Amino acid sequence: MYILFKWIISTLILWILTIPNPGLTWAKTKIEAVPLSEAIAKKWVKAQFTGINEAPQVGRQAGESIMLRVQNISQRPLELIIPQGTVLQTEVRGVTDMVINRVVGIPKGLKEIISTSQIILEDSEPKEYILEAYSLDFDQDPPTFSDPFILDGPVRPSIQKLLETLPQLPEEKRSKEAVQVAIWKLTNPESKPDFQKVGFPVKQEDLSNAQFILAAAGLENVRVEGYKKNVVVEGAIYCLLPTADNELIMEPGPCPGGDHLHVLRTHDGKVITLQTSKEVTDQIAKLSQEEKTHAVVTGKSVGRLIMDPESVAGVEDH
Repeated sequence: MYILFKWIISTLILWILTIPNPGLTWAKTKIEAVPLSEAIAKKWVKAQFTGINEAPQVGRQAGESIMLRVQNISQRPLELIIPQGTVLQTEVRGVTDMVINRVVGIPKGLKEIISTSQIILEDSEPKEYILEAYSLDFDQDPPTFSDPFILDGPVRPSIQKLLETLPQLPEEKRSKEAVQVAIWKLTNPESKPDFQKVGFPVKQEDLSNAQFILAAAGLENVRVEGYKKNVVVEGAIYCLLPTADNELIMEPGPCPGGDHLHVLRTHDGKVITLQTSKEVTDQIAKLSQEEKTHAVVTGKSVGRLIMDPESVAGVEDH
């Protein structure tokens, strides 16, 4: 009897020791990168998207405005990928759809966010992530924490191009307010939104920067309603060109074709973005080398350091 009891105890201990430890197994397994949509379809994760009742910065329409709650149930470590430009479709009538720009971080308390651009799940503990996202319809209500969303497909190409352009722009030109206004102008081109009425804080500078963002994305034909005045400015004409490192540099003279921006460096060092039409671009191309360094641009000011040129000439011709 004693021998049988001893055998049972030994077998039980051996069985316990050979039970796989999920934590240890996950730690030794290579992290697998997978699109979140695929992970959801394969039932590797449970995921829920909602709005945030008190978005930390701008408001519920724009910026850090979406909460992702996710749990890994796959028994393997995962890195979840959410492509930039993924649309979140609302499940509540009257609430706007949203478009995701990037992962911002992990919420800590009510206001703090621990910065991270990756969603890495190495265990089965539920996690929360804050996403930077923007409203796709000015006429619909912003989401709250109780409004759920489901993953949809990619956003329209014009908005995708705008989002991809943002990292190349100076930080002061791409505030959350300016980005949201630019997106609304693409989704609601005929509307003249009353930002005060919906409680969205927009300044004149934001309208100007929204126009700058649209122009930088090659969407200069889209016009943001805002302040304009007639101006005449002198300076040297440059072309704004992207480098291999996704930065922007100024090259003297006209642009070599394609979706590039012309800028004017004034004699006091200011750089003004020129939203040139084909006619004005042709005028720039006809300037002599001397005239390109001493040009006179006549047109309308769209806002701070952004201009709608109507004509370009050399100083002597003006």
